[in-house]
Amino acid sequence: MYKIGFPKGNIKKKSLSAIAKILGHEVDQDGLNFSNGKDCEAYLLKHRDIPLLLQQGRLDFAVASTEWLEEREADFPILCALGWSQYRICLIGSPSKPIDQQKGPTSCVTEYPVIAKEYLKKKGWYDTQLFVVSGSSEGFVPSIYDCCIDCVETGSTLKRQGLVVLDTILTTDTVLVGRNKELRPDMNLISAIKAA
Repeated sequence: MYKIGFPKGNIKKKSLSAIAKILGHEVDQDGLNFSNGKDCEAYLLKHRDIPLLLQQGRLDFAVASTEWLEEREADFPILCALGWSQYRICLIGSPSKPIDQQKGPTSCVTEYPVIAKEYLKKKGWYDTQLFVVSGSSEGFVPSIYDCCIDCVETGSTLKRQGLVVLDTILTTDTVLVGRNKELRPDMNLISAIKAA
C-alpha cells in the first residue's frame, strides 16, 4: 500500500479532487485521511510538513510546493510539475523605509529561515537579524521588524498593509515528488493527479 500526501491551505480543493480521482470515489470534504481499502492511503497535510514526512519515509509520494522542498533542504525526485499554485517568495518592506538604505543592524522576520539566511548572505547583509515566526510575517512590518521574507500570490495583502515587494527571491510551483528514485508511481496515479 502506498501513502501519498497532499497540501491543505489554498489548494485544498485541488487536493481533494485528486484524492477522489485516485481512490475512485467521492471523499469527505472535511476529512484529513482517506483510503481505498486496497492499495492507497491519502492525507491532507500542511505544506511545511510534507517534506519532513517524505524524509522520514512515512509518505511514498506527495504533492509539494517547491519553496518548502527548498526550505527543508529536501532533494526528492520531481515526477512532474502541476502548476496548481504558483507564487513568489519575496523580500517585503515599507516603501518609506527601504532596507538597503538603512544604517546599522536591521531585522527581518520569516517562516523560511533557510531561504532567508541564504538570501541575506548573497546580498551581503550580514548585520540583518533574522527572526522566525509561523506565518503572516507581513503583519509585523515595519512596526516590529524592518522587513520580512514571505510568499506573495496577488500582492493584495501587502497593499492593504502599505507594504511592497522589494525583491523576488524565488518563484514557486507545485510538483509531484517521490520519496526516492527507486520508487516509481503507477501512471494512473500521475494521470489522476494531473487531471484534478
